[in-house]
Amino acid sequence: MADNELMVLIYETMQKQLNQFKDSRVVMQTLCSRVGELEKLASSLDSRTKAAEERLTAIENGLKPLKDIHSSNTKLTDSINAMRGTLSTVVSPGIRLVGDSNKELKQSVRELSNVHRQVMDEFEQYELRLTQIEDDIRNIIKRRLLRPDTNENNAAEDENGNG
Repeated sequence: MADNELMVLIYETMQKQLNQFKDSRVVMQTLCSRVGELEKLASSLDSRTKAAEERLTAIENGLKPLKDIHSSNTKLTDSINAMRGTLSTVVSPGIRLVGDSNKELKQSVRELSNVHRQVMDEFEQYELRLTQIEDDIRNIIKRRLLRPDTNENNAAEDENGNG
């Protein structure tokens, strides 16, 4: 029986090993399927990484105009601030200067208008005096013309009356 027992023992050992092989085969198949899934995931990750890289490149390209807009906005802000500075240092004082000059000119025009009125009043007075003097001269001339006649008439009357 020793041979039979040995045979049974070999048979049982072989059965155990066969079962272990079967279990190992199932484990290997599971591992192979998992490795296959991992390979698919890796290729999927690779394609997703490429897609993400393309998106990032597109976003970076989209950010370039934003950076340009930001830099132009900064330059525009600087220009606006410079214009405000120009307004406060040049334009506003210039407007004040022109306004003050305009006020001074208006005052000068008023003063000249007053002087002109005074000159015109004096001129009118001179014209009135001239007219009065002309009238006086006419009256004097009339009197002189009338006097010699009256003197001649008086002399003629004296001659006629005395003689």
